[in-house]
Amino acid sequence: MDTKKQKLRIFLLCAIAYGISYLSKKNMAIAITDIKKNLTLTEEFAGLLLSVFFWTYGIGQLISGQLGDKFSPKKLIGLGLFFSAIFNLLLSFSNNKFSFLLLWGLNGLALSLLWSSVIKIISF
Repeated sequence: MDTKKQKLRIFLLCAIAYGISYLSKKNMAIAITDIKKNLTLTEEFAGLLLSVFFWTYGIGQLISGQLGDKFSPKKLIGLGLFFSAIFNLLLSFSNNKFSFLLLWGLNGLALSLLWSSVIKIISF
């Protein structure tokens, strides 16, 4: 495969991976109204739930940047997407608000593996 095609392929794969991660980030914001109703969550707890994701995602960004220097960015992207899928699947079976906090926070950590890895791959 020539270099142009290879670069385009890598770019498209990174864009698809990040697009999938973006959906995993936004699915809670879309579903939070029904989740609040079904689990009788307060507005405060729903806000905490959304905040936990962004805190773990932000802290995870700092960690994943360091991990990206030690491990393959392809593997980190794969692990991030895999664990995000697992956490989202487990969320669909959860009916406890504290398990929601834990799983949604872990989802933030998993998805934080993607951004620095995608940037590292694209920059080569």
